[in-house]
Amino acid sequence: MANNPFDLTGKVALVTGSTQGIGNGMATALARAGAIVAINGRDQAKAEEAAARIRALGFQAEACAFDATDAESIDRGVSALEAKVGPVDILINNAGHNIRGDLATYPLADFHKVMALNLDGVLLVSQRVAPGMIERKAGKIVVTASLSADFAKAGGGTYATSKAAVKMLAKAMAVEWGPHNIQVNAISPGWNKTDIMKAMLEKNPALEKWVNERTPLGRWSEPAQDLGGAAVFFASSASDFITGQTLSVDGGFASTF
Repeated sequence: MANNPFDLTGKVALVTGSTQGIGNGMATALARAGAIVAINGRDQAKAEEAAARIRALGFQAEACAFDATDAESIDRGVSALEAKVGPVDILINNAGHNIRGDLATYPLADFHKVMALNLDGVLLVSQRVAPGMIERKAGKIVVTASLSADFAKAGGGTYATSKAAVKMLAKAMAVEWGPHNIQVNAISPGWNKTDIMKAMLEKNPALEKWVNERTPLGRWSEPAQDLGGAAVFFASSASDFITGQTLSVDGGFASTF
């Protein structure tokens, strides 16, 4: 084992959905640990801006724009990235979205949109990078699950279903690719103060107090600080004998009634 098992120097880490929010926080943490981070989103300009912000901190980052629901787009984006900085050693499958609605009247088209990014996208991007990892006999894949994978909430049934499926997909990939020294794990974030969540808090100020009181650690998480540590752990050699697991980073939220 290296002197510092959390050192990611020289590793190429692709983080999908990382122009903002949770993905950007994890990408920043990986960059701080020494990785060459590939910032992904559908919008090239936003990916470039996010990568520039990380470089301004003194770390290495590249823009890697592609649509995680489109296999051809993924291949073009990853191929360009690999030609520039080398093969992907670490993949964080984070891209996702939510369309809320009552399941009794939920449009099937919206159901498919959520599944296409939250679930299909994880498989498609993993399928693009896994062959290289198998050939090199080394790789780290992390998926962003959710507490919603285990706790149903009215209006969020489709999102919860997608995240429950993502957890099982991670286990399946861990089993199939483990013999090739590829570790696959999931992170289930708790309540995070991302830009999207801040907008929700403006509409429902009482939510912040409820989460703080419901969470044993008494606060919301900060993506780079709290989720970043879990991402670095699963991306590093410190987790070489851990695969098929889901780590809740929720301040104890799921442990209380």
